[in-house]
Amino acid sequence: DAVDVVYKQLGMKVPACTTRKILFPGARVASFDAYRKDLFKTFPAEEVVVDRLLAIYGARAGDILALAKSEPDLLKVLDPDSGAIAAELVFTFEHEFCRTLTDALIRRIMVGLNGTCGREVVQSAADILAPRLGWSEKRKQAEIANYLTYIRRFDVPGVPAAQVAGTTKNFAGPKGHSKKSKATLETRP
Repeated sequence: DAVDVVYKQLGMKVPACTTRKILFPGARVASFDAYRKDLFKTFPAEEVVVDRLLAIYGARAGDILALAKSEPDLLKVLDPDSGAIAAELVFTFEHEFCRTLTDALIRRIMVGLNGTCGREVVQSAADILAPRLGWSEKRKQAEIANYLTYIRRFDVPGVPAAQVAGTTKNFAGPKGHSKKSKATLETRP
């Protein structure tokens, strides 16, 4: 609609909309059930990992799992709360034009959107990325510091971040997957 308005204001003919016919990159699969089965045949990933990747990345899940084919450590869970794996982090920099740790953790793999805002994984994430991206120790520490500064906006007033990060409560996640959730309200004095 906004594009139509601009074209009209410029006195130009509005072109036909192509977005109704063109699928997003993650939607380019004829059958997600068949694709899911193929992923299990091709990659040694746990069901919960494959399901997470399919839910978030769709057809691009295979691209993420392919990163771990030559480096099995990338299949390791980076964030137990979300189930995000290390390969997702690498994928954001190699295929999604991500340039900062903050962008990766908050906007791309979304581990910064839990109760601890990703405080528990920021160091591990930086350790994974630094050698791959050629970050010096100074750059790595700056990325961590920038991230911690950014997430302060999400802190609960009057509750120290360390106190929030140290409290967990079990709950059943999607499809019965047991996860831990951070319970911030229970930490208030």
